[in-house]
Parts: sequence; structure tokens; C-alpha cells
Amino acid sequence: MPNQVIERKPNGQFAKGVSGNLGGNAQHTRHAFSKAFVTALARDFEAHGEEVFKRVRRESPASYLKV
Repeated sequence: MPNQVIERKPNGQFAKGVSGNLGGNAQHTRHAFSKAFVTALARDFEAHGEEVFKRVRRESPASYLKV
């Protein structure tokens, strides 16, 4: 990776909106995955409804609690 200049304030602090982490936000991947998972779960709920949750709660309480 070529040398990149990281924008800083005169006092040496990172400028607003610049983290100084050239590798990006390590938490972004986890947040993106969580958002995708919750979106998929919501789509599944819309397609199959509340009855699936009720059935899982009756037939497999441990699995129900994991969700």
C-alpha cells in the first residue's frame, strides 16, 4: 500500500471524519452481518408468520430462547 497522508488538526489530533485507520472500520463487518441477519429474519417472519414462532416455542423451547 502506498504511503498515504492522514489529515490531522494542527494539534496532531485526527481531523473530523478521519479515523486514521486506513484498514477501515473493523466493526462494520459485524454490523453489516447483523443487519443482514435481522432483515432476513424479518422477511421470513413476514412470509411464514407468527405460527412458526409458536410451533418452535412448543416443540423446541431451547431453540426458541436462542432466537
